[in-house]
Amino acid sequence: MKTLVIALLSTLIASPLFAAEYHVGKNGNDKSPGSASEPLLTISAAARVAQPGDTITVHAGTYRERIAPPRGGLSDSKRIVYRAAPGERVLLKGSEIVRGWKKVRNDTWSVTIPNSFFGDFNPYRDLIHGDWFNPKGRSHHTGAVYLDGYWLSEAARLDDVLKPAGKKPIWFCESNDAYLLNVAWLRVGKDSLGDKIPADRYAANNGVLKAPCSEGGRCIGWIDNGDSVCYQKFISANELTSWKFELLRPPAAA
Repeated sequence: MKTLVIALLSTLIASPLFAAEYHVGKNGNDKSPGSASEPLLTISAAARVAQPGDTITVHAGTYRERIAPPRGGLSDSKRIVYRAAPGERVLLKGSEIVRGWKKVRNDTWSVTIPNSFFGDFNPYRDLIHGDWFNPKGRSHHTGAVYLDGYWLSEAARLDDVLKPAGKKPIWFCESNDAYLLNVAWLRVGKDSLGDKIPADRYAANNGVLKAPCSEGGRCIGWIDNGDSVCYQKFISANELTSWKFELLRPPAAA
C-alpha cells in the first residue's frame, strides 16, 4: 500500500496542468465563466484571466474596446493565443459609433460628448507632439473621426467646417471641460495686504491637480467642471474661517 501511494503522488506531480479555453461572444457577460455555452462579453475580460498556455476564442461580431493584456506567454509552447472562432468573422475596432448629431448650417453637423464617455483617456484633449512632429502652427489631436469607414482630416479652425463641404469632409473639436487655473497663492485681508498663502496648502480637495509654479512651489493645475478646493483657518476666529472655490461652468477663457 505504501508503494502504491508514492506512485500515485509521483504521477500527479509529473502531470502538466490542462490549458483552458475562454470564449467571447456578443451575447456574453463578463461575469460568466467564459465557456462555450456561457461566453464572456469582452476580449479584455478574457485577457485578464487567461494564463500562459490558454486560448481565447472570439466569436463573430464587432468588438469596440481597448485591449491591454496584463500578461503574455512564457514560450512558444506556452503562449496565450487569441483567435477568431473557426469560420466566423471578427472585427476589432478602437472607434465608437456616436449618435445624436444636430445640423448647424450648410453641411455642418455637431455633437457634444461628455468626458465620461472616454473613461480615463480623452483623445480629443490629447495633442500630437514630439521633436519629430511639425504641427505647422496648429493643433493636431490624437483622436480621429471616420465617416462611412473613411478617415477625415482635422480642420485647423472652426470656421473651416462651417463652410459648405468640399470634396474632402473635415472635422473640428473643442474641449471645454478642463482649465488651467494656475493659482499660485492667495492673500486674505480687507486691503489685500495679508500674507501670501500657497495655493496648494488646502484642507481638502476634489479632483484638483497640482503643477509646478514659476514663482516656486506648486500651483493649482488642471481642474475639471465640478472639482473643488477648500481652504480653512486663514482669517481670525470672529470672521469666516473656511472658503471653497468650485468651477461650476466653463469661464469665458481659460
